Amino acid sequence: MLENGIIESMTAIAQELDQHIALWPEETRLQAEQLVLDVIRWGDAQSLDCMRGRDLEQDVLDILDAP
Repeated sequence: MLENGIIESMTAIAQELDQHIALWPEETRLQAEQLVLDVIRWGDAQSLDCMRGRDLEQDVLDILDAP
């Protein structure tokens, strides 16, 4: 049950990202795509705990808040 909930949540996140990314400037879109690819790679390597810290988090928030 938990696995299905996680998959459904990720699907909803992916759909929302897809809707927003089409509206963003190219530079913002490329940065967001790179961040998503980084998270996938870190997850595959089981090294999410090694992610860059607060600076990265703030960069993502800035990207999401950008007009």
